[in-house]
Amino acid sequence: MEFLGSLGAAGIKLAREHDQLHCYAPQGALTEEIRQKIASLRPQIMALLPDGKVHALQQVRSYPLSVGQKGLYVLHQLDPEASAYNVPLCFTSRRGIDREHLAHAWELLQKRYPILQARLVEEDGVALLRRDGEALNELLTHPVPARDPAGLLAFLRERAQLPFDLRHGPLARAELFTQPDGAATLLITIHHIVVDGVSSVILLKQLFGDYLALCAGATPQVAHAKDGWSDFVAWEDALLASPEGQAHAAYWQGQLEGAPPALDFPPVAGAAGGPDAGSAKQVLALDASLSQRIRDFSRSQGTPLSAIFLAAYQLLLHRYSGQDDIVVTMPVMGRAGGRFHDEVGYFVNMVPLRSRYRGVQAFSGWLQDSQRIMMDALYHSAYPLPLIVNHLKLTGANAHNVFGISYAYQNVLQLQAATMPGGQGFDVEMVDAISQEGASDLGLEIFEDRELFSLHLKFKEGLFSAQMAARMLAHMRLLLESAIADPACQVQQYPLLTAAELQRLAAFNNTAAVYDESVCIHELFARQAARAPHRPALAYQDTELSYGELHARCSTLAAWLQARGTGADSLVG
Repeated sequence: MEFLGSLGAAGIKLAREHDQLHCYAPQGALTEEIRQKIASLRPQIMALLPDGKVHALQQVRSYPLSVGQKGLYVLHQLDPEASAYNVPLCFTSRRGIDREHLAHAWELLQKRYPILQARLVEEDGVALLRRDGEALNELLTHPVPARDPAGLLAFLRERAQLPFDLRHGPLARAELFTQPDGAATLLITIHHIVVDGVSSVILLKQLFGDYLALCAGATPQVAHAKDGWSDFVAWEDALLASPEGQAHAAYWQGQLEGAPPALDFPPVAGAAGGPDAGSAKQVLALDASLSQRIRDFSRSQGTPLSAIFLAAYQLLLHRYSGQDDIVVTMPVMGRAGGRFHDEVGYFVNMVPLRSRYRGVQAFSGWLQDSQRIMMDALYHSAYPLPLIVNHLKLTGANAHNVFGISYAYQNVLQLQAATMPGGQGFDVEMVDAISQEGASDLGLEIFEDRELFSLHLKFKEGLFSAQMAARMLAHMRLLLESAIADPACQVQQYPLLTAAELQRLAAFNNTAAVYDESVCIHELFARQAARAPHRPALAYQDTELSYGELHARCSTLAAWLQARGTGADSLVG
């Protein structure tokens, strides 16, 4: 495949007519060495070429998989119908979108970034990304009968969650939903194995730029295809084999040695289904006052906003679980210090952040520890997470449990500014409600939009309930308010219950009642046993006693003690 790619780069084309192989090449390009190589590979080349068609071999290309892509491929094989790794990008326009120009811009985008046309194949047991031929994925159009925002949103979510067939492709699809009033919605869904967050910005900026150029009557040209993914994989392989890669491996081995097997949350009431149930999300928007106080605190402490939210999240998990050792994973760009800044592919890596509670500790110290851990992890972030799991000899559920909690700091404004061309009457807006599902059991995303912050808590419905997720966000807000107001306070002393919960707790504990002081407690209990003998009075694990059963046992024990001389002021062990 590398040889065929080199032919395409030299402008050499091949064509098959029945059992004949024809070659078309610029003058001087077809050297004797190339002739002999074509002859030696003739059977394989004939098998690739469709009969009767000139084939530009630069359109046939295989890409090796990075370590991260191999991990995603394994996850897909375990659950081919899962949609956790679908990356949806959704936009709406009140004035409509020109379908013809958008379809043309979508074709140009695929030509610029051929990895969007790839699919997964296996050759001799090795998985590869393969781009076959010149076929482009078409823009699909769906008329929407009437303006029904809730119904349209549900339909968009359903389309965004349709699983991909990695073996046959395509791994990217574009759909335009048109409405009778002229409004339109664009949904682009790409499998994570060929795209990441930065790639999304690159693709959307190019797509909208070409679309506007076509609307203005211009004809955008594809000077050359961006095809540098193989260079990244080669760079990764070299890094892993180098002393630097070995140093990264040693760091993660020491950092995660003896990591806890799972986060021990209390039982969740109201959660439906098992661990394989779908994902859901709860959102909490912070008001302008709290958002500004967090920014002021960040400046006064010289601490990034991402570290403040991470520290509060780790503290919340510690308070909820009671565990002193917690691992949270965080995505990083993984683009080799900007070397592959304009390439499209799956460059993202997840890094584990391990926090440990050291007893009496103020939030200011907790924040410093959290920031240090995050900075160390970023320094060693080039080492792929799947290899970390392999070195720790974690498999199946154990690997998932250790890395089942995630955190991410997002910037919506940067995405919008990077993808929305300005000053051209372009009224397309992002549909924030359509986003990637959470791949982890529990994941917190912090979105920064202008001057405000919003907290998005994604969770597996089989493990957590919507009610619990909403309470966790409320407690997160309370922790943030308390911590930035008094960072010298010990972290265990921050209140965790909201004002409404404190009122409910006071009502629950308001059990005062007026009793006849002339009656003893055992006589009151006997009255209750007679009044409601079948109601539960005492429970321990799986055992339960009713008032009638408990009263009968107590009476039997009392008679047994009295028969042995027990009376007033006697001590009974």
